[in-house]
Amino acid sequence: MAHSHIDVTSLQLDLTEEIKEKLHQLCRLFQSRMNGATAEQMRLCYGESKNYTANYGVALSDIKDIAEFIRNSNDEKLSFKSEVEFSLLWRSGIREAMLIALLLVPNKMITPSLIVKWMRSIPTLEMAEMLPFLTGWKTEKPDETIKEALKLPATAIRNTCINYLMGRFLQHGKALKRDTIESHLTTLPNCDSMTIEYQSYTFLQSQLNR
Repeated sequence: MAHSHIDVTSLQLDLTEEIKEKLHQLCRLFQSRMNGATAEQMRLCYGESKNYTANYGVALSDIKDIAEFIRNSNDEKLSFKSEVEFSLLWRSGIREAMLIALLLVPNKMITPSLIVKWMRSIPTLEMAEMLPFLTGWKTEKPDETIKEALKLPATAIRNTCINYLMGRFLQHGKALKRDTIESHLTTLPNCDSMTIEYQSYTFLQSQLNR
């Protein structure tokens, strides 16, 4: 079920007192929008909630509202500015904090290096979709991003994330080189025709046939 409280000092991260306080304030915001039923449904349907440090079950629309509140806030306790701070939010494993990191990280920080670094610690398929959907597609180096991501161990999470990254790049008019697409397609296992992987495979294959 959703965690109604988490002791940020228990996180296996090197946190300053300032960051601890910021995470504590964030979690209070998440608690105000907490939906235990949604978190439990996620656990039952996907079995993924257990892979988060905490999951408050906050809807994405509410998380976007919280992100907008933070953007417009003058409260230093809710101010996140450095790549280190955004990466700590991501690595916290708190579902909603990870989404806040994706929504607030400035475009200038979204590099192939950052995307691949965050891919290394994706805990669930949900985040494998959210990273490309909310953030990853904004990098100006799509081919470099995919080629670096392909160096990660081949897992369902990695393949899902790359599938969505490539799809988002193409949707936003960011062309991918033929060899980049082919490099990914050759790594995919045989997929059932009803899976997202198969749908992504056929979509990417169609780009090669243009």
